[in-house]
Amino acid sequence: MFNGDIKVIEKSLINYAMDMRKRISYNTRANYCSAVIAFYAMNDVLLNRKKIYKYLGEYEKVHRDRAYTTEEIAKLLQFCDQRLKAIVLFLASSGSRLGSLPTLRVGNLVPISEYKLYKITIYESSREEYYTFCTPEAGERLMNTFNSGNGVAKNWARILRSFVNNLMSTTKRIALTIPGP
Repeated sequence: MFNGDIKVIEKSLINYAMDMRKRISYNTRANYCSAVIAFYAMNDVLLNRKKIYKYLGEYEKVHRDRAYTTEEIAKLLQFCDQRLKAIVLFLASSGSRLGSLPTLRVGNLVPISEYKLYKITIYESSREEYYTFCTPEAGERLMNTFNSGNGVAKNWARILRSFVNNLMSTTKRIALTIPGP
């Protein structure tokens, strides 16, 4: 492995990267090349990383994301209790990620009566802070969930754990009721 010239090693690694283009995703190709480059670096053989990575090809998105349909959300809501309905409606309405829920507080929801919406601050006081909006139904259900614990949802963490734990089983039940292709 080390007997060759650095240019020969780079050339064989470039050929390997180009061969992988046909059958392996970009991220996997990058991981494989990183491992080989790290191996050589640990053995004091420095390769031209930039040059090698240029031959990995362009990143291609493997899966296309899509929003849930109204029917899919309605079906999901059939299997949820009141607290989980609040969370599902909030996530579907606002477009927020599941990870934003633990940081959500009552003060983050501000009703805007003029437009019948709720303005929500996500990741408040962090670098990733942003605003989003949700429907009146989702906002009211979320406020009711918050207020169920004397002004603040004291059991918010338990509600979230319950949601995450039940999400998979709920999704499986829904999947069983949707006809296949």
